[in-house]
Amino acid sequence: MAQGCADRFGVDERIMNANKERIEKIQKLMKEAGIDVYYIPMDDWHGSEYVADHFRVVEFVSGFTGSAGQLVITEKGAWLFADGRYWIQAARQIEGSGIELIKWGSKDAPEPAEFIASKMKEAGEKAVFGFDGNVVNIKAAEDFIKKIAKALAIKPEDVKTDSSRDLAGEVWQERPAQKFSPLFNFELKYSGETTESKLARIREKVEEELPGEDYELLINSLEDIAWIFNVRAKDIPDDPIPFAFAGISRDKARLYVGKGCAGEEVLAVLKGQGVTGD
Repeated sequence: MAQGCADRFGVDERIMNANKERIEKIQKLMKEAGIDVYYIPMDDWHGSEYVADHFRVVEFVSGFTGSAGQLVITEKGAWLFADGRYWIQAARQIEGSGIELIKWGSKDAPEPAEFIASKMKEAGEKAVFGFDGNVVNIKAAEDFIKKIAKALAIKPEDVKTDSSRDLAGEVWQERPAQKFSPLFNFELKYSGETTESKLARIREKVEEELPGEDYELLINSLEDIAWIFNVRAKDIPDDPIPFAFAGISRDKARLYVGKGCAGEEVLAVLKGQGVTGD
């Protein structure tokens, strides 16, 4: 291999140095913000299995191009969690960056939450755990806090957190925007059930739980949204689903997608099924 070049899973010295600098910039921001341990998942606002380029923060920071990985950064170091599919690839791609690979799933390898708790313990009782609250769901955050509290021998409510900062995003100056593509209808001959029917069944279930009450059921899962509204798009690589949000109440259903992405044909079908597009 020629000097300075690399294959897809190899090491490019320029990239290696860039990733090392990105880690150092994040560590500097952590120090300024008073954050002792910072966590970066390979995730988006919806907890998707596959994420668009805008959310490939782990790749931007570490150089690791796999579909699943998690980063933990402290003042003294950085660690990449990758599962067995990616151990060889990850080791090659983070080589020279100062990031250590944790072979997630191997014998004696800690879980991310346990590892974070141990690093919080090293930092002391007043340590602050940081993450971007837009891409870490409540369940995951509660699990982290519970384990940190146990490690520090304190109550969960006493664990200090900062979920307000996307530190990697602050470093990522040329971050690609989330792309939105035109929606298209997933025809009834393929879906097997109309949106109107699905909405009726969902409302029936909600009514069983909240009889007679007003409600707004917020739908965040992209796969669920694609299924309920019988629409598809090309917003996410390798996954034909729209990057969207939805809300369902007793008498309304709202679908929120990229501006101008719902054409007349799609809007006509949605409106005919009792859906408001935004």
